[in-house]
Amino acid sequence: MADEAGRIDGLLRGLGQVLLERSDDDALAAFRTERDKIDDETARLDETLRQVEKDVERVSGIDAGIAEEERLNRELKERITATYPELGRLAVEDDAFSAFASPYKTRIAAIQQKIDGLSERLDGANGAEEKGNVFAWLGKSAQNLVVKSFLAKTQSSLERVYAEAGAEFARNRPAGKTGSGEIEALYASVESLKNENNERDLRLIALKEEKRNILSSFGREGNANRKKAEIARRKECLRQERDDVHVRLGKKAEDPSTQFTLQSLFDDEMNKIRENIARHREQVKDYEDQIASLKASLEIDREQAEVKKLERSIAEQRQRITLAGETIARHEKAIAEANKRIEDLMNGPGKRH
Repeated sequence: MADEAGRIDGLLRGLGQVLLERSDDDALAAFRTERDKIDDETARLDETLRQVEKDVERVSGIDAGIAEEERLNRELKERITATYPELGRLAVEDDAFSAFASPYKTRIAAIQQKIDGLSERLDGANGAEEKGNVFAWLGKSAQNLVVKSFLAKTQSSLERVYAEAGAEFARNRPAGKTGSGEIEALYASVESLKNENNERDLRLIALKEEKRNILSSFGREGNANRKKAEIARRKECLRQERDDVHVRLGKKAEDPSTQFTLQSLFDDEMNKIRENIARHREQVKDYEDQIASLKASLEIDREQAEVKKLERSIAEQRQRITLAGETIARHEKAIAEANKRIEDLMNGPGKRH
């Protein structure tokens, strides 16, 4: 019966759809307006879904672009940082920037003095003749290792001072001063790298902002799959609403006496659909009658089973009553016989006085 009911709904839906598509009857205006609103929203959802798919693809491209820009930025910063020690050395040595170089020269001179002292100690140790036993030689080697370690650290300190000077020169070059061709060329190279780095920073900001805007369009959680699922659920609701419009109109048009303005070509089709609906409704009624009959038969069977059950119980109770009566009769007979023996004993020889 569920299948028949489904077929009836399908026929009603088809009947309503035929009417809306092939009739200009003013009586259908409300149904048509309702369906058009549903179709318009469905079309908007389809367009939104296509945009979400495009945005997902765009986000993937943005992520790749961000990764590439960050990689290039790291390389640029490494190249810029690598130029600072040489730029600082040239700026400190260039007389055109003596005022800028003065604080650094003092620090560099102090570090250079330490380097020279350590180098002399190392050279002196290496040039001296080795005397004494192996333990003295080992002690000397250990001292050399310590001196070499101090020398390396001091040289690194000098490199850091030059790098600090170069970074400061790149940030705040003294105005109105022109240095040697070498320092000007290196400074121009650093400026070019910094400009390129700034441009990449701006591109990164733009890419991240674009990604943020796209993700926000997906909803509060920025989840594209959740957004697509919401669209799918809403479209399914709209599909059901559209079917409901057709079914309601189909029910209204099911009665042959209901007249709508139709192209004559479709009159027969309408009548065929109505006939199919009537036939299926009759089948549903037959099914319902059959089900009612089956329910009645089942109820009769249940009642008959209950009657038989009660009859069996009555028979069992009667059998118990019969057995109880027989038992009582036997007991009464035994009592009478016992009383007779008592009386005989009391009246016979040796009776009690």
